Amino acid sequence: MVADESSTDKRLAQRIPEEIASEGAIDVVDELFAEDVVAHINPLGGVEGRDEFQELPQRMRAAFPNLQATVDQIVAEGDHVAMHVTLSGTHRGPFMGINPTEESFEIEHAIFVRFADDEIVELWGQLDAFGLLRQLGVIEAPME
Repeated sequence: MVADESSTDKRLAQRIPEEIASEGAIDVVDELFAEDVVAHINPLGGVEGRDEFQELPQRMRAAFPNLQATVDQIVAEGDHVAMHVTLSGTHRGPFMGINPTEESFEIEHAIFVRFADDEIVELWGQLDAFGLLRQLGVIEAPME
């Protein structure tokens, strides 16, 4: 019996929020990502290469040391995996030029990854930046 490749890809992709984001296991990046991975993460920017990618979760955990990422939904098709993730934590370090507010947050995050040769070669991430900034008390919500 041949293993379902999409199940394997889902298990591997799920390690990003569960181990890298929630546990700070930066060494997992070396296991999962291609050396020349390209990541597009809004609003944090784009990075090229595994070494540069490792800086992103380190920056997030420095700003939010109790960061937790929970996978709410995960789907796979072909060489792509999509995840709906809930991020939560407390702002205890500088983030995007914003000094710590000690405010807690819970936001949604979408992550898409593309695999080639059993490695992640491309990643797209979309944080709910507006929700994050609003919950940190940096901006006010528009009139409802």
